Amino acid sequence: MFTLTAQATPLTHFLPNSTGGFDAFIFPELTDGTPSLQGGIFTLPQTVNPGFVVILNSATAKETDVSTWLDVIRFFDNGSGIVNSVQLLRSGPNESSYFPSLKTIMNGSHAFVTVGTDSNGMFTTFTDYSVVAAQTRNYHFYTGAFPVAIPDQGSTFTLLSLTIAALLGLARKVQRA
Repeated sequence: MFTLTAQATPLTHFLPNSTGGFDAFIFPELTDGTPSLQGGIFTLPQTVNPGFVVILNSATAKETDVSTWLDVIRFFDNGSGIVNSVQLLRSGPNESSYFPSLKTIMNGSHAFVTVGTDSNGMFTTFTDYSVVAAQTRNYHFYTGAFPVAIPDQGSTFTLLSLTIAALLGLARKVQRA
């Protein structure tokens, strides 16, 4: 006898790109895939520059007005001696307890970007260029509705089963014709 337990799988992932850099798709979640406004610390596939990317909620938002910050992404050394960690912090009810202060942001390397409209408004993209290695790193930060709506494993299995049954039925029909 065995028991099936559902395990969350993180949506955050990294793919190599043609420049030798990578494309990152970063979601507000813990490293086990659990949705969280204070995201987990993910290890990047390459070392990057330290600092912050702040996503503003509109094109008219003032950078110094913390209430207009939608997300803060930090790139930092997680104790390994190199900068290869990223964490997405999403605005929410207790953001003052986990967002870095304006002073911290302004005293470090930082970039402010307006919430994007790519992928139907679900992602905001930021590109970082490595001048030394001529590599491009594209970050796609999920800025859509929170928590992220994904089908559970049972729904996925059911849809897959129905699709297979339909394909088998179509194959039989084609063979008879």
